[in-house]
Amino acid sequence: MLIRLYIILGVYAASSYAANHTVFKTCTQVGVCNRLRDMPSTAQWTYIKHNVNGDNTLVTVKLEIQKKTYSLFIGLLENHKVRLQLKDTSRGAKKRHEIKDVLYPDIPKSIRITTEDDDGFLTIVPNDATMRNHSVLIHKSPLVLNFTYNDKTLVVLNSSSLNMSYDKTIRDIGFTVKFEDAQKLYGLHHHAYNLELPDTTLKTVNGSHWNEPFRLWNSDARDFEADSPMALYGSVPAIYGHSKKSTAGIFLHNAAEQWVDISYSHGSASARFMVDSGSFDLFVMLGPKPEDVVKQFTDLTGRAHMPQLWTLGYHQSRWSYYTKEEVLEVVKNMTQNDFPLDAIWLDIDYTDDKKYFTWSKNFTGEDGNGVRQMLKILGDDGRKLVAIVDPHIKVDENYGVYEEGKNKHFVKVKDGRTDFVGKCWPGNSSYVDFLNSAARTYYGNHYSDNSFNHGHPEVLAGIWNDMNEPSVDDDQHEWTMPSDNRHSSKGNRKFDVEHRDIHNMYGFLHTMATHEGLINRDKNGTRPFILTRSHFAGSQRFAAMWTGDNRADWPHLKNSYSECMLSNLMGHVFCGADVPGFFGDPDPEFSYRAYQAGIWLPFFRGHAHKDAKPREPYRYEPEVQEIIRNAIRMRYKYIPTWYTLFYEHTLTGAPVIRPLFYHYPGTVNRNDHIMLGRDILARPVFEPSNETKTIEVHLPGNPPDFWYRVDDKSSKIIIAGTTEIIPYVDANTSPVFYRAGSIVVLWDYDVSSTAETVRSPRITLYVNCKDDKNHTASGRLYHDDGFSFDYENKNKHLYVDITFTEETGLKFEEVPEDPDQDSEDMKIYVDKVIYNERNSGSTYKSTRHEIDVDGNLFSNIDIVQAIRNDKELVYKLTR
Repeated sequence: MLIRLYIILGVYAASSYAANHTVFKTCTQVGVCNRLRDMPSTAQWTYIKHNVNGDNTLVTVKLEIQKKTYSLFIGLLENHKVRLQLKDTSRGAKKRHEIKDVLYPDIPKSIRITTEDDDGFLTIVPNDATMRNHSVLIHKSPLVLNFTYNDKTLVVLNSSSLNMSYDKTIRDIGFTVKFEDAQKLYGLHHHAYNLELPDTTLKTVNGSHWNEPFRLWNSDARDFEADSPMALYGSVPAIYGHSKKSTAGIFLHNAAEQWVDISYSHGSASARFMVDSGSFDLFVMLGPKPEDVVKQFTDLTGRAHMPQLWTLGYHQSRWSYYTKEEVLEVVKNMTQNDFPLDAIWLDIDYTDDKKYFTWSKNFTGEDGNGVRQMLKILGDDGRKLVAIVDPHIKVDENYGVYEEGKNKHFVKVKDGRTDFVGKCWPGNSSYVDFLNSAARTYYGNHYSDNSFNHGHPEVLAGIWNDMNEPSVDDDQHEWTMPSDNRHSSKGNRKFDVEHRDIHNMYGFLHTMATHEGLINRDKNGTRPFILTRSHFAGSQRFAAMWTGDNRADWPHLKNSYSECMLSNLMGHVFCGADVPGFFGDPDPEFSYRAYQAGIWLPFFRGHAHKDAKPREPYRYEPEVQEIIRNAIRMRYKYIPTWYTLFYEHTLTGAPVIRPLFYHYPGTVNRNDHIMLGRDILARPVFEPSNETKTIEVHLPGNPPDFWYRVDDKSSKIIIAGTTEIIPYVDANTSPVFYRAGSIVVLWDYDVSSTAETVRSPRITLYVNCKDDKNHTASGRLYHDDGFSFDYENKNKHLYVDITFTEETGLKFEEVPEDPDQDSEDMKIYVDKVIYNERNSGSTYKSTRHEIDVDGNLFSNIDIVQAIRNDKELVYKLTR
């Protein structure tokens, strides 16, 4: 069934650009990829014997290849996970670096196991019979490892593709993992590409004549290309194999450079890993559903703590705002033009000559009080300030931060004695050795400097960690530091770890230091907010991330959805993209479409390059301002839903935003659709109006699943699941749908910032009834003080189930899984209840009732009841 709505034509100006391919290398130019990509599968690993440790939690399999002996350690972990560690145990073998701090907790607990050894097979199963739906089946000759769930093989590791080399110059690891019956593979965050990984072994991919593997090598990828496998700022070496029947995953616990080929053949999919150095430490996650694999991965790498409420609002940034007067003028103009705003950001030019933790005279003023005055004005207005602090420290004998760190806390050159010096924003710079815990403390302590905070750390509330791949102006080393630089692993002066072994987690360690510094600054009273560009598995515990220096063009805009949905599947839920794009001068149509799309990503910031024309929202023509204003206001209306989903992430690791296949397995290749939780589906306009007057929308599920169209309040459309609609769209149209059976909670009024709502929020409930006998619907709501760790440390929060049936009415009850919450001081006011139901006898029409509840108060002991009486709904409050 096709349902049509309408459009306004606009102009799209395409941009021409390209990444610097003279700097960033291809597979044939990099030793590990060139050696291993086409290496024939001839390795013959010989099974020798196995033994089980004393407490029956670890199997050690002795293997031999080319007269060298290895030990394969296999442990079954809770919640259907398996850990494999392969180590060279030959006489005189050199030890490979094993990374730390990424796993959470650092050493996952193994469960007791039972082994069965017969007929050339070794089977490893949980000792507890109730947990035996996952196992490892080892075929001894030829050596093959099969990982099974409910007797179905989901993942295969074939020894013929497994190789490990170690000499003075080569420390390669190569292996191939096959996902049986996988329809699509997902993972290898971060790349500007579609959500689904393509077959990189083909000669042509998506019409482009390249067949490069995906590269994991955190890079300052200036002017990066859309729809490309080139390495970007982050690396998460995890892959999920998904089909309608099952989902499984793997995670390589290794932070060295990696190249990964993807192949689809013979009804299965596979990933060939080519790793430069480090250890073989592989986790297998057996699902079997998408939500199970995400939980298993976040069990290993951790989950974000709750964000402060203000961080979910709109952020305004630019490279750069150069004076305190300019900062205050931008905030004033946003307010006067009725644009909501929670934070304004400062790029590198606020510093004194690019020396971090300092301020230029443009901010301090002649009397030195300018920063304090600016922070007070912002705080009194309910706004926050976020300042950039990068990992490179200017080499300047008169700069206290440098003097404190030199010869102690900086990365060394390969001799292990001399501080490395590279060029970045300040010119000659040394780089903090964040692997060293003492260096992390030294760096983090500077966030407490009163000369930096000027007495208002509650307003200087966020830190932006950029350039932390690390970025170095050096074409020879691909704009980063040499791989043979040295780090200290034990907090002493023995610099014993090569940079190549930890390169991809340098940004992770940077944010770890910043997080620790902000925790100490605020005496553990406030949840830190950090934005990072470089990231690794587990970075979600410390920082939000954004997709980097994108272009203001349609391909980058569309890629941003795939990038952030994948980030959410990989545990890093607080993700966003610069709106409307960092580079370029977009036309008005693209700008408002970028805002309409940007509101559905967790982190929402406007940002621009210094050479771009100023494009704060109030600078557009009035009609464009109105479209952007409505988009930002719409973002604020959904903050209660965002906040609830972030809390649920802390409990289970669930993504905040989700691709369709997360809830509707097998619904793939829909990367321009996004789900906020389970109940809200958005399909923004990613196409310029000179190309199309309509867009295609897919409503997932199967009847009796239905979706209510809600972006147009005059619309009465309800659409059955598994329906394609092709609506007309005008400038104000950005389709949004609610799932039948949901209750969606909004702030259905306009605010200037979240500060207006945090003390006594007023909510509107959208009750979207199922087409069933009792017109049922349900949802959840979370609320706390908006900034502290009391929600966790003292259980001070409110988390309630909201349910509706015609018999029982509308009820609020504490979530049973959260029995220890202390919600005595938590108060929420209900303004309105909007009730949507399918029209009797009509397939595609709905009825909408709007009931004013006049700001009634409820807490965990209050119940709002709804009673259906023929055609009218009467709501009353009972205590």
